[in-house]
Amino acid sequence: MDVTFLGDMGKAFSIEVGFFDSFLEVKEKIKKYQGFPVKMQKLFFNGKLLKDDDIVINSNLIQGSCIVINLAQYNKSIEVKLRVMFPTYRSLVEYTQQVYLDETIMQLKEKIHTKYNFFKINDISLMFPFASKAGGRVLDHQSLLECGISDNEIVCVITKKQNLEASLPESTSRRSKILNLNVLPLALRLQIGIKMELKVQIESCAKVSELKKVLEYKYKCFVREDGCHFFMHETHVMCENESFEWNQVSDGDTILLCDGYIQNMG
Repeated sequence: MDVTFLGDMGKAFSIEVGFFDSFLEVKEKIKKYQGFPVKMQKLFFNGKLLKDDDIVINSNLIQGSCIVINLAQYNKSIEVKLRVMFPTYRSLVEYTQQVYLDETIMQLKEKIHTKYNFFKINDISLMFPFASKAGGRVLDHQSLLECGISDNEIVCVITKKQNLEASLPESTSRRSKILNLNVLPLALRLQIGIKMELKVQIESCAKVSELKKVLEYKYKCFVREDGCHFFMHETHVMCENESFEWNQVSDGDTILLCDGYIQNMG
């Protein structure tokens, strides 16, 4: 049956619950669809606190009933686990950052910049590969709560490539050659710890956007149907409208295939 949830942290929403679900299982569904951490939820029905081990069928809930969800504890700070990547397939820097859920993405960037100040704050973007509502795409003005960030979330920090020449001088231009590349699905590595490299051959003069077409043809199961992904080389986001040569990719290099969109990287 469908139950409506109403709280002061956002608009009302409905979730289908089973008659024999415990309210702990209900909280897990709320976390899945709304991103609110289980331990920070308090559920009330007719003024009564619903305990985690209570069963829906014993609570007098019916189709369309309204449960009040108290998220006052969101005012407390939570720890968000940041996997700070300049990321490469060779190494992964990680540290724990204390934040508040009402802080914005920009405020989080500023905290990261305070710890690692050797890159410009406007040259970084954040990606939350596994956040329930972010879907990898976040904007500077959004709060962590709006993005569905919860305790122990993984946050990937990516940097903009600097000081690349728009093109090679004609006198030094070279003939296109075949590149043998290894494409590493980053989400697969982060989620289940598997480092699987996809083998691809492509011309150095080809635009990076062509790599998506090659992957969709040869490795369709690793490519999102909505096209929501981007590529990284060494520590930098690749410009998909430029060639592999422009992006300084060499034969035998590894390209990271990352889920999500990148904002403000133009």
